[in-house]
Amino acid sequence: MLAAEWPAVNAVASALALARTYDLLAAGGLIGQKLLDEATRPQSAGRGDLVLERDSSFGLGFMLPADALPIQTEGAYGHPGAGGGFGGSVRQRRFGFGFVPGRLPSGNAMRTAADLFDLAVAGSEEHLAK
Repeated sequence: MLAAEWPAVNAVASALALARTYDLLAAGGLIGQKLLDEATRPQSAGRGDLVLERDSSFGLGFMLPADALPIQTEGAYGHPGAGGGFGGSVRQRRFGFGFVPGRLPSGNAMRTAADLFDLAVAGSEEHLAK
């Protein structure tokens, strides 16, 4: 599995690596702020996504908050993985987040990752306010 080359399917990373990647994106690194702004603007959104079987919203390569990505933080973007992991950030804020479960989850892993993301964003806001 790890030796296979499946573009857009088989990212393998630690939670720290995901968080650092999204932190770099949020800081304008990797692709630059102008392209990030375009990539995190809704390009496709609507009801009844036939693949995910729920409402979804996508930028250019990133999922945006909707039923398919149940994050409550305004300006958030990221992408879940098939194994229950999630990497994300928030537009206009230097914040990177990574979540990788230790084993394949049962139940709604995306809900768990989304709740942790929203809590981490709220905690970072409290920290910055001090």
